[in-house]
Amino acid sequence: MQDDLIHLNISHSLAIVEINTYFSPPEDSGIVTDWNNYITSTDFIKTIKGLISEGKTIILDGTMEGSLAHYSILRYLNFLQANNVDFSKVFLAFNNSKLDPSVNKEFAGFNIRSIFFPHFLISTCYKFDFFDLRVLDKTKYDFLCLNRRMRNGKLLLLNELQERNLLDNTLYSYVSDNTNTLNTKIDKKQPDGDLDYGSHIANDDTKFLYGFNSKWYSSCKVEIVNETYYYEDDQCHMTEKIFKSILMEKPFVVNSTKGFLEELKKLGFKTFSSIIDESYDNTDNEIRYKKVVDAAEELLKNYNDPRVKEICRYNRRLLLSIDHKKKIVEELFFKKLNKQYEQLTPRRI
Repeated sequence: MQDDLIHLNISHSLAIVEINTYFSPPEDSGIVTDWNNYITSTDFIKTIKGLISEGKTIILDGTMEGSLAHYSILRYLNFLQANNVDFSKVFLAFNNSKLDPSVNKEFAGFNIRSIFFPHFLISTCYKFDFFDLRVLDKTKYDFLCLNRRMRNGKLLLLNELQERNLLDNTLYSYVSDNTNTLNTKIDKKQPDGDLDYGSHIANDDTKFLYGFNSKWYSSCKVEIVNETYYYEDDQCHMTEKIFKSILMEKPFVVNSTKGFLEELKKLGFKTFSSIIDESYDNTDNEIRYKKVVDAAEELLKNYNDPRVKEICRYNRRLLLSIDHKKKIVEELFFKKLNKQYEQLTPRRI
């Protein structure tokens, strides 16, 4: 989040504390990082209390994730509470665009507010490394469907593609399982030209999240974006997955939580509702993945339509616009933060 604000050249008076690393706590991972040590130290507590006494507002930065009450965050909040940190001056920031700052049900028992910050909207364009910047127009596959860590909602989609005999003409990846309990006959695989091979790439976001082979995109007609969450109706966690598709000007459908496309439109992006049936976006969990595949097949028939290409070009221009991202951060982060805590007014350089 701090890097995002620096990238946008936005000055502010916030004290931002990254807690993303705390999602893998030392006792689970066996790895103790210097940052984990620091944010659980007496020196950190003294520093935070000093900043609060000076009138600073503290942002606990969990913007790599949605706002699910992960046990490691709950444990960290317990740690802060046990050390008498004043939560009235503390906010949790998450990448969940459905997040309501006035509702604290995700973290019941703590007098702490949460707020949305669009991390991946900003970071996709400056943190990602492309293997090949040339965009080639040589389509070999109908669909692209990339999955590093497999979850149940994602696997429903892949199973449906297989049942319809569409998987053979889909360039897909399936590296490792994560909260996946469904049966499948789909083989784990990684496409040719991946950064590295093996299940270890699913566990290292620092190295393997921010990079992709652009040739995969140019070799496919339509991307089926298989987002992280599916069943969590109170979440809209727009990750690098959707923004990579937009960056590469690829026509897309999205398999994710209900209302995902509507949230994407609130960020200013266009979808393909003027060309295909996008009612899947509000369909129940039990059948939404099937409707996503229906929409993908419909979009495949129209992927070369000038209207589709213009939407893709428009979205890419918008994603690359610094001014647009500043506007989004102002409207969806700072203004909501100011409403909760009046003295927080961003200063621009």
